[in-house]
Amino acid sequence: MSKTITITLYSPKEIWEKFWDRFFWPRRKKCAEWCEWGKITLNQELFGDVLCNEEGLDLDTATRIELAMKEKIKQVFKQMETLMVTP
Repeated sequence: MSKTITITLYSPKEIWEKFWDRFFWPRRKKCAEWCEWGKITLNQELFGDVLCNEEGLDLDTATRIELAMKEKIKQVFKQMETLMVTP
């Protein structure tokens, strides 16, 4: 009884795609998930705990502060996500 050995030859493009799918894509996806989690957690902590518990703030001022801070938080986390996933 003889045994056969099969050798599969891949092109460089196929090798790169297999490597990307195996190592980089899951890391990139996980980084995006962590950035989203960080953004949500920071928003809840700042606006749920800090701004809502301030007694001297009226509703209009608190709303303006919240909107300004949310935009800055969004920009920072977007930059951080870009840095984390760029090779």
